[in-house]
Amino acid sequence: MDTNREIAAVESFRSMLQVVIVYDSRASLIKAQELQFRLVRGCGGEVNFQGSSWNFVLLANSQLSRQASNEATEADIIIISASATEQLPSHIESWVRDWLASVKHKKAALVALLETELESTLELQCVRDRLQRLAKESQVDFFCKENEVTLPLASKKTANHGRALIS
Repeated sequence: MDTNREIAAVESFRSMLQVVIVYDSRASLIKAQELQFRLVRGCGGEVNFQGSSWNFVLLANSQLSRQASNEATEADIIIISASATEQLPSHIESWVRDWLASVKHKKAALVALLETELESTLELQCVRDRLQRLAKESQVDFFCKENEVTLPLASKKTANHGRALIS
């Protein structure tokens, strides 16, 4: 892990970062929390993190989805942590789209932590490509970690820091 690059990437946002984790299983929540912990540790306590976590199932409820959306409008980083299927559930993709629309004039990042069985790599690519496309359309930085392989898919704004956020 390159701590200096990680610190630079996070500090480029501000001293207080809002993080929202959206996950499909307990295992994917733990992976996202581990990433958040690495970011905190890498910043040496100079950046404060505040955030929340939302399960895919909870976001199917319109009232809870609105609550999560309200929290996400202030988010600097959204982490989608999931087992890759052919596509994200439609309510999750819609929720991501709503968040992206709310951050158009603010520096933000969409992070995808995707897990899949080796024989399901095509499904994983579909989910990754869809999230990357949504982020690009909204001019939001995109970072992806698949299984244990990091893919540098950042926008040109943070191409030098893409791996730093998720290393």
